[in-house]
Parts: sequence; structure tokens; C-alpha cells
Amino acid sequence: MLRGQVAHTLLLHADDDASLERSARLAVEIRNLTHGQVGACLVLGAEVSGDATGPPAWWDSRGEFRRVDRVTGPTGFLPRPDGHVGLRQAPPTAPDRAAHLGGVLRI
Repeated sequence: MLRGQVAHTLLLHADDDASLERSARLAVEIRNLTHGQVGACLVLGAEVSGDATGPPAWWDSRGEFRRVDRVTGPTGFLPRPDGHVGLRQAPPTAPDRAAHLGGVLRI
């Protein structure tokens, strides 16, 4: 999913249409707060019926992402460049993400 990404990438899991809308808005807000240094990808649960507009999206139609990462609702992940999870938050919020990213990216 993140192969080929050169910037930090925020993974946002949405498990219904309401969390899809919030995740799409959060992706834009984080990009703006980090001056484009952080991108986003959406991971959409099988219950999401809306169309994903904005950041790239992958459908977790078999629930593998949810099962492997023990996701129970809207959740955000910020993987480090070495592949380990640098931050996990449920539900994801912009102020907490921005504070963490400010320290990491020195912005």
C-alpha cells in the first residue's frame, strides 16, 4: 500500500460513510498543517458505501486490515520510514496528529 511513497503517509481507516467523510477532511487538514509534507491514504471497510474522493483509497473488503491491525472503528496510523508504527490514534484527530508531526518534521 505504501510502496513507492516518498513522503510521510497517514493511513486513515474508515468503517462507515460518516468516518469516510471525516477521514477525507482530516487528510486535507493534515496536508495543510504540514505544508504538504504528509500525504494520506484511506483504507475503507466493507461497510463504506460512499465513493472515496480525495486521497488514494483501498477497499478492505475482506476485513484483513481490520483483523491484522486490530482496528475497531475509525483509526489513524502514521508509519515511520522504517515501517514501524510511529503513531496510532482512534479516532484520529488533527490537533493530536499535528502536534506529533510538528515534532517529527520540525515544523
